[in-house]
Amino acid sequence: MSEKEILKEIERYIKGELSQPEIDALWMEFLKNPDYYHLFETDLHFRQLAKESKSKGRNPFKNPKSAQANDEALSTQRTGFTNRVSLWFGALAAIVIIGFGIHFSLIDKDSTFAAYSMSQIDVNEMTGTDIFRSEEDVAGPLDIAINQGLAYAYSGNDNRAKSIFERVLDRNPNPEQRARAEMNLGILLYNQGEYELASDYLRRAADESEISEFFEERALWFLANTYLKRDMPEESKIALSRAIEIDGRFRTDAERLLDKIDDRLALNDY
Repeated sequence: MSEKEILKEIERYIKGELSQPEIDALWMEFLKNPDYYHLFETDLHFRQLAKESKSKGRNPFKNPKSAQANDEALSTQRTGFTNRVSLWFGALAAIVIIGFGIHFSLIDKDSTFAAYSMSQIDVNEMTGTDIFRSEEDVAGPLDIAINQGLAYAYSGNDNRAKSIFERVLDRNPNPEQRARAEMNLGILLYNQGEYELASDYLRRAADESEISEFFEERALWFLANTYLKRDMPEESKIALSRAIEIDGRFRTDAERLLDKIDDRLALNDY
């Protein structure tokens, strides 16, 4: 397919107009040509930004000084994003969200620990694979599948995304692929209120042998929140303590949450 045809197919894909064979054919084009993949990645990202901006009633690229400045800002955003070849939306989320704080309100003695937990996990916390590390690398089918599942999740088709990640786990993935699929499933299930299943996947993701400590920390932080949703404070404390030892992105939030849980447990002893 030509680039013009690819752009049309990307537009139809994001709108949900492609059949499954057409979707598979498009992903094969992504596999053959990394530039097409980056076009898709950029388009999807900017649609997400536009959606978020519309919901907040603002334009993130609006510059009151001039239309030219506005165009330059948009061009800069697109160029910077297209050139990125690390973990696509998961890595972006780590940059954008890093340092965020979570507010935990006081609750009365009779309420459950679920009140301390996150209401939802940002979909940007899901993680894909870097399938185009260099011109010599050949993307494996499971890497492609993980990123395809991530694309479905970003387009709001959570059930389709779950199905793909489950298939990845059934097809003998390597430890890194397994951990990514487990993490993504845990996040999707958490947001659907399936906290027991979510904790199972997130616990396995955190315990995978060949993952970075920062990936482990993220899985532990989400795992701690699933335990709170299940009113299991002691299990949450264990996960939080492990996350704190890593001393990464979630340390401050984990320490605050651990203090809240301890205070509440002490109150319950009276």
